[in-house]
Amino acid sequence: MVGELDEEGKRADPKLPEAKSVRDLSRFVEDEAAMQVFRGPDGSLARALARYETEHPDAWQGSVGVAEANLCRSYTRCAASADGG
Repeated sequence: MVGELDEEGKRADPKLPEAKSVRDLSRFVEDEAAMQVFRGPDGSLARALARYETEHPDAWQGSVGVAEANLCRSYTRCAASADGG
């Protein structure tokens, strides 16, 4: 995708730089506040995702909990191996 033309005729950075960016867009396309950020003149995919995630912590807190549990299990295994266990 290409960016929109500005007043000087130069192309702005595309808001969806890669085809896989559509996956991120699909996370917040139903959220009006995030879409307003995305559609704004300085809007970007990253800013819109940040807006969405601050208002919907349930969308990412579960992933953080899983990552934390995995790190603890990994650390426990590594500590046991280092101790000869």
